[in-house]
Amino acid sequence: MVFGTHTLYVQERDDAGNWSTSGSASFDVKCTPGEYLQATNCIPCPVGSYQSLPNLNASCDAAPIGSYVLSVGSTSATTCPANSTTLATGSTQLNQCLGNEGFYSCESGVCSPADASYYSPANDNSRYACPANSYTQGSGAGADDISDCLAGIDFYNQDGDAATAPLAVGAGFYSAYRNDSRTACTNVPANATSVIYSGSGGGSNNCPISSVLTCSPGFTPAGISCSDNSPSSIIFTNLTNHQLNSLATSNEVALSGFDGPLTATCSDCADIARNGAWAGGTTLTGFMPGDTIAIRRNSAMSYSTDVIATVTLGVTTSSNWVITSRAPYSCNVAPWGNIAHNSGVTAYSEATPLPTSLCATLSEVRTCNDGVLSGSFAHSTCQNGCSATPWGNVTHGYSNSAYQTASVAYGQTCVSQARVCSNGTMSGSYTFTSCTVPACVANVGQSCATSNTGYYQHIDYADGFTCEVQKGNAGEVAPCANPSAGYVFAFKQCSGPRLDCAQTQLGTVKCNGTCN
Repeated sequence: MVFGTHTLYVQERDDAGNWSTSGSASFDVKCTPGEYLQATNCIPCPVGSYQSLPNLNASCDAAPIGSYVLSVGSTSATTCPANSTTLATGSTQLNQCLGNEGFYSCESGVCSPADASYYSPANDNSRYACPANSYTQGSGAGADDISDCLAGIDFYNQDGDAATAPLAVGAGFYSAYRNDSRTACTNVPANATSVIYSGSGGGSNNCPISSVLTCSPGFTPAGISCSDNSPSSIIFTNLTNHQLNSLATSNEVALSGFDGPLTATCSDCADIARNGAWAGGTTLTGFMPGDTIAIRRNSAMSYSTDVIATVTLGVTTSSNWVITSRAPYSCNVAPWGNIAHNSGVTAYSEATPLPTSLCATLSEVRTCNDGVLSGSFAHSTCQNGCSATPWGNVTHGYSNSAYQTASVAYGQTCVSQARVCSNGTMSGSYTFTSCTVPACVANVGQSCATSNTGYYQHIDYADGFTCEVQKGNAGEVAPCANPSAGYVFAFKQCSGPRLDCAQTQLGTVKCNGTCN
């Protein structure tokens, strides 16, 4: 069948010989992946090209730049090794993959870096040696041209021509790695005015120095340095918190950095020592390197006061040696805690005295003097008591209950309040220390008459009427022969003989004979 798009027409005939309506369907006949259509035939893609899908194309796709197709009938292109590319589309071989800047030998399937002594231009599978003592960055754009070949450590390019081998920088100069220029060394020993170098700086400003030096006055050449004829620093450790007006001795300082015997003179001190032997005066001769020196003097007679002493050896004067006398001691006494020197506190002999001894008459000021607190009173606070209370004289903090009245009628409740003494003031106003309630007397053993259910009231005997029981509702006021009396239904039913009126004049009586 011819390659391309085709239409198929179909009819059916039934048993009676009748034909159905025509139907149709379209379909494509394509070449398989790796082929293309030429006239009416599918042809394999030639090398350098490929076809990845079924198609009716008249040609195959050329291998893109950076890839190649090695075989006919290919369905894809092969990507060149990393750091390589091709010069055009349609490449057919791996060796057409050429190294990028600073890479070479890509035809092996893996591109190699040029390395530090070589360079490799872009699109080149070869590398080329740098001139002696010059180097590239080893790969990439820093290794793709001879101009990337720069001088190594302590070499430089005198004429600026990258193709020329660099020269040694010479004594007194240095050059860093991959640097075509050279720089004069400036490292000079301390206290030297001139120096002769014996070599180059090893890539940094640190050229070797010969033993030929010119030193500043007071200093002597010693190998490749200038030795000080005066002692090195003499530093004494300051003393603090020293006892008043007492002898203080400095630390011993080892001496160095000078030549020959020297004389030490002490200023504002009492004595001077060499190697632990005290001179008994302020001047001592014969100090040599390796000896130790120390001085001593008295501290101040007043608190927190500095005194200063120094020593001079040859042309060197020591640091100020400062002796600070101690600060006055504070007092740490309960219950006040820490009390500063010269500070005072008010103390009391009692904390809660009776009103007959007021706090103002029981106090004293206690003052701290260098750790010793004057006085003897031991209380930090004092609270006055209260006088003329219902309970007499009481101390601070005393509390009790007082009553509004000394007694109340039967059935009433005593009213009380709490009264507290606080630093001379008594709270509250009630003045009675006790309160009584009358007792109720009832004939126990007699009981109420049997009545109807509900609540009842009794007629008071004092009214002169016969006692009677009437039924009513709780709290209801009952009718009465004496209108001035108020009777309330307040008693529940009980059984047994009714109470005699004479027992009710003492108060309300329950059916069990006890007071309500």
